[in-house]
Amino acid sequence: MKTKICFIIIVVIISLLLSSTALADNLNITGELKQGLNFNFDGKELVQANSEYKLEFIKGLGYDGDLYLSFKGIYDNLENEGEFNLDEALLALYFSTTDLTIGKQIVNWGTADGINPTNNINPIDISSFTEGNLTGEPVLAARANYFGENLDITGVLIFDFLPQNLSEMSSYLGEEANLMSNLDIKSPENKLKNMEYALKVGSRIASYDLKLSYFHGWEDLPAKISVNLDNNNQPDLTTIKGSYRQVDKFGVAIAGTINSMGIWSELAYVNPDRSNLNKAGPAQTPLLTTMNKSYLQAVLGSDYTFDNGVYIEGQYIYYENRSIFNPYYRGNIKDKDVKAGQYVMGRASYGVINSKIEMTTLFKLKDNSAVMIPVYSRSLNSVTDLKISSIISLGKEKGEFKMLNDQLIISMETSF
Repeated sequence: MKTKICFIIIVVIISLLLSSTALADNLNITGELKQGLNFNFDGKELVQANSEYKLEFIKGLGYDGDLYLSFKGIYDNLENEGEFNLDEALLALYFSTTDLTIGKQIVNWGTADGINPTNNINPIDISSFTEGNLTGEPVLAARANYFGENLDITGVLIFDFLPQNLSEMSSYLGEEANLMSNLDIKSPENKLKNMEYALKVGSRIASYDLKLSYFHGWEDLPAKISVNLDNNNQPDLTTIKGSYRQVDKFGVAIAGTINSMGIWSELAYVNPDRSNLNKAGPAQTPLLTTMNKSYLQAVLGSDYTFDNGVYIEGQYIYYENRSIFNPYYRGNIKDKDVKAGQYVMGRASYGVINSKIEMTTLFKLKDNSAVMIPVYSRSLNSVTDLKISSIISLGKEKGEFKMLNDQLIISMETSF
């Protein structure tokens, strides 16, 4: 039922936006074209040559409101195949103290840079991490924002569950990646009791922005991976099954300044439904599980811009459930034996005239693995940028980033 309702919403938005009346006035059309080339350092060969494109349509209504529609696509020039998909489609209405947005959309919460424990509505597009930022996948939802004198309230109702794209996780799952390729998993049924929702309350206290949030829904990754046993009581790796579980997440985020230095912090208390991780049946054995108790996720960061324009930033990241990207461990490990993932993330940048140099590093403590992403970008004209970057992983013998391939990436992006 929910899927049908969402489909109707999207059709209405597209129909209004593309109707002859709508096209007559106040329609802005913008787009982006990007060509990227990825070279593998190890094999010194071209491993990826993708053309990416995006179209955006924004229509101002005759009253306070906007219609927004975007499409994005990608074409693999090496495999000679591509796809073109609906990205976002939403209707936004603006009232004196309230905004209402309905449709396929991205809802960004949190104060930290890139990795936000309190940002739980949109599944993360993991592949965007190697581009220097983490973005979300649009979900079908209704969002209402209330803006008071010293209080803002946001409520979100998610119509349909959208899980994490497991194929995008393969670089970070290590040995578990092969298991995911044979995974048989079903999404939660479209019933009212399975609907996701979230609430955020924000206020300004002295010079700090304080935000409290709550999310009830489903984890984006399956919580348990199990396998059937054959007649000889041996694992049958062709029958790998997974299941999602519901979760409640309570968050607090704060951001402000001390003199000229920016500071921020996020803390999320995660309380998962433990019933879905009960012991497997007599004909099954667990392969991978996630933490089956409440846990914490936290980020503490600061940034500063020097007089000469150099920008630096540092974040400490704590994930009690083992890892930012890979929460799985072998089923016979007890929760108390799971080591929390601890990271230090750094970013620095300097721009001069039409050029900019950036460096992003994510270092995992204890296993001494890291990924470094240096970027050089240059504006060729008002609408075209050239970017040269690389992905350099350290600690390949062990650690979280051992599956990342060292690459040189050259891309050109044009907007219109």
